[in-house]
Amino acid sequence: RKPILIGELEVLVKKFPAQKKSIIIFGENNINESKARIYNLSAKKNLQEAALNLFKFLRQCDEDESEIILCGLLPEYGLGRAINDRLRRASAK
Repeated sequence: RKPILIGELEVLVKKFPAQKKSIIIFGENNINESKARIYNLSAKKNLQEAALNLFKFLRQCDEDESEIILCGLLPEYGLGRAINDRLRRASAK
């Protein structure tokens, strides 16, 4: 239901400074944003774990207090390619 924006997370965070954000990350958290709720698909960069968490986190983002959802893309191989496809489809709505 909320807008999903995909791209370089640091750039997106700076582009929307006033909005409350949900941020979906993969791996190390380098985002320092007080107006954001962070959802990590997999801190260990495990693509299977990320795939299992994707829809759960998207639902949680839709239900939290954020106005927009920001997400970076995963590596373009294996399950990462499939996850990116789903993210792109969700952002196109």
